[in-house]
Formats: sequence, structure tokens, C-alpha cells
Amino acid sequence: MRNFIDDSGSFNWHNQGVSLFCGVTIAERDFAAVSERFAKWRRSIVGSKSTRELKGADLTPKQLDSFTYKVLPATDRDVWLTVVGADTRVTSQEFAARVSEQASAMFLRASELMEEAGNKRLKESYRQLSGWAKNRSPQNILWIIVLEETVIQTIHHCIARFLEPQDATEFEDLRISIDESFIRRDEHIAFWREWLRNGLQSRSKKEGMPIPIEWQSYDHPFIRAYRTYPGLLNLHKLFVRDTGFFRSVNSFGLQIADICANICYRHHRGEEGISAYHKIRPRIVGRDGREVTLVHVDGRSLHQDDPRNHVELQDMTAWKNLADKRRSRST
Repeated sequence: MRNFIDDSGSFNWHNQGVSLFCGVTIAERDFAAVSERFAKWRRSIVGSKSTRELKGADLTPKQLDSFTYKVLPATDRDVWLTVVGADTRVTSQEFAARVSEQASAMFLRASELMEEAGNKRLKESYRQLSGWAKNRSPQNILWIIVLEETVIQTIHHCIARFLEPQDATEFEDLRISIDESFIRRDEHIAFWREWLRNGLQSRSKKEGMPIPIEWQSYDHPFIRAYRTYPGLLNLHKLFVRDTGFFRSVNSFGLQIADICANICYRHHRGEEGISAYHKIRPRIVGRDGREVTLVHVDGRSLHQDDPRNHVELQDMTAWKNLADKRRSRST
């Protein structure tokens, strides 16, 4: 199963309003057909010999409309969208900056723990990550917070939409590709990957992953790939090896995600005449039918005590006990 995530909007406080990410999930069994339709439609826009990348922001409402019915026709039900955003009219720049400060302190504490454990390589990696995090702008921080939520929700929606046994093979190769966006240097990609991985790993351990009970009755590929203990999944492989940042110019999937994100962005910014949005709206998956999940960064996003208190070496025994409790509640 292929998942492509791209953003639209600046996530800043100079041009206040909604900025968002759109995750596009495409079943492996349908990926070739979607790519072929996109390539054909793209040629109709830029010509057969052009290598120019198509960006949603450059397309007219009429072109966006043609994208929806030529690339994502209503008869194709194996493409789903996850939309997550932030509204800088209601999210404080100050709180985003404080998230950066707390993250820096937590990475520095992780460096100290690695020194105590005698791991010089990780000690230095976390030390560098601490300094890098401290220098991130509030809009960068808001960007990564919303991206983290988009990745989590995209995985949840993959599970919900490809639930049946006949869909099981889709989870044999689950991948997430994220557009590099403003990231231009390899060292920055490494830092963004590590920040994202830490956030995703922490959330998956704390909150767990909603796994259908039916999957437990047979050798489902998702459970087989990530189970390390009964009721316990370790998504390290998914978040480290199978999730990455890529240039959209080299990926039809990311270009499709960019166009879908721009359609949603224009709609939620109140632009008129975006009929394309109403055509892709049935593909948007959201809890209770919501069209977009808005992430708010406020005092609840911050630790109320020393953030260093929330960094510790992983206790596998405690993690297994938590899994046992979750399983006992579900029986």
C-alpha cells in the first residue's frame, strides 16, 4: 500500500488561516492504473515532451476539476484522503516556540542518558538534534506537529479502509512518502526524520495502534511485520525504514498528493469556484465524517513540569505489562 503526504500553505502567522497536509492512500493493486491516468492527464496539461513538475498552486480551477474526474474517477474506490491542518488564527505562535524549547531540552536529556549508557554515537546525535530543534522557527514546529498527526491518522485510516481479509496483502509492503517541502539539505532531512520518528514512536507506544480483533485470528501481514509480543507492536521499521522524505518531482504519487492538498487548501481558505473539492470530498476519511482535523497548539501541548522528566530509557517490562493490560480490557 502506498501513502503519499504533501502540504499546502505556509503554516505561519503573517498569512493567517488554515494550512494543511493531505495524505493520499493508494492501494497497491490500483497504483499502476492511477499512475497511468495521472501521466496521461499531466501530458494534457504540460504537453508530451515537457518534464516540468505539476504543482497544484499553478493549476486553474478548471484544471483541478479535470484532475478529479480524469485521475480519480468516482468508479475507483481504492484511493482515500486524510486531511489534517492548523489554523494560525487560533493557534498561538508563542506556544509553538515553547514546544521547540521543550523538545530541545528533551533531546539534550536523551543525549545525557546515552552518555550514561556508554553510547557515544547516540550521545552526539541527540546533542546535535537538541541544538537544531532549539533553532527551529514556530512555523517549522507547527509544520512537524501537523505532519506527525497526519502520519498517525493515515495509518489508522489504512487499517479502517482495508480491513477485510481480501485486503490483507496490501499491508505486506506499507510505505509512507513525504514531500521534502522546504527541506533542502541532507543533514536537515536527517534531523526532521529523527524528530518525526521520535514523536511517532512515542505516540504509538503510549496510545497503541487500533488493531481489528479479526486480524488476530489469522496471520495478518501487519501483525506479522510489527508484533514483538502478544498485543504489542513495534512500528520502528515502518517509521524508520519505510517512511521518508522525497522530492515530488520524482514521484507521481507526491504530485497527486500536492494537487489534492491544494484543492483542500483553496476550499478551506474560502476560495470560490473550487468544484474539484466537492468531487474529492467523498474520498476524505475522518472521524465522525469530519472533512479536516485541525490541530491546536496551546498550553495542553506543553509539559507543565521540567520536560526532562519525560525522557527515560525504554523499559521493555513496563511496555509488555501495558500490552497485557490492554489485552485484558479488550477481552
